[in-house]
This record gives sequence, structure tokens and C-alpha cells, in this order.
Amino acid sequence: MADRLNPYAELQVSATAGPEVVQAAYRALARAHHPDLSDDPEASARMVRLNIAREILISPELRAAYDQETRSEVPSTPAANAASEQAATPDWRVGPDGRPGRTLGSVLTFGRYAGWSLGEIARVDLNYLEWLTRTQVGIRYRDEICKIIEGAQAPTSSAPVIARKRRFGIL
Repeated sequence: MADRLNPYAELQVSATAGPEVVQAAYRALARAHHPDLSDDPEASARMVRLNIAREILISPELRAAYDQETRSEVPSTPAANAASEQAATPDWRVGPDGRPGRTLGSVLTFGRYAGWSLGEIARVDLNYLEWLTRTQVGIRYRDEICKIIEGAQAPTSSAPVIARKRRFGIL
């Protein structure tokens, strides 16, 4: 099963992601990895995997069949389940409450940080939040993200804050 394609991991979406989230993730990754747009020699192979993953997750029948098949392959003992769950969870994600950081702000329902609040993401990946403000799906979070980023960086002068707001298109 090591060589087997995991469509959720390939498209960087959660198992509860809806079709619109799957489609948005596919489009973003396809723009980054399309062989006509990328210099990466593995771009063609990555695009094939993205296309297959999208096909599986968009079709309700294929997705249900994939989910059923993978559920039947999960270890059945509680110790094996705990071990596989611990292996799948990166160490840096664990915080005092089992989450990566303070629960602050809206919770994302898409992408690699589905189920995480904006404050939790800020603790581990400020660049992702900055990128999110420039995307169509993240525009609704722009003001909230700017406040979180300003608080996380605590600048000594207002120049970096003003420059960041201009970059995000707020000023």
C-alpha cells in the first residue's frame, strides 16, 4: 500500500472536504505543477496524480468506494489504531490542548490546514496566511489574518505594518 495514491493527501484536503474545496485545491495545485508552466521534471507525473485524485474525490461513487476500501485496511486493534494515528500526526502540531496553538479566529474548512483556526496556523506557518490573503478563497479572511499577523510579529515601528497592508491591498 506504500505506492498507493492517497487522493486526500495528493490534493492536500481533509476527508470531509466538499466538492468545491476539492476543485479549488485541484486548480491551485494544477497551476503550480502543470507541465506547461513548471520546470520540474516530475511535473507530468504529479499532474497525472492530481487528475486521478480529483477524479476520485469529485465523483461521489468513486469517493465512497475509496473511503470504504481504505476503512477496511485500517488496523483493528486499539493499540495499532493509536500507533497509526500518532505516526500520522506531526510532533509540532501538538500544543497544550492537543492543538497547534491558540484557537483564535475563523476555522478553515479547506486546504492543508482544514480544521485549524487562523491563530493556530499563525503559530506554525505565517507564510501560508499571507498567501491565503492573496487567494480568492482567502479574501474573506483578509482583515482577520492581517490583525493576527500584526499581533504575531509585534513590530517596533509602524513601517512594516503599513508595508504589509499595502502588499495585501488594504491601504
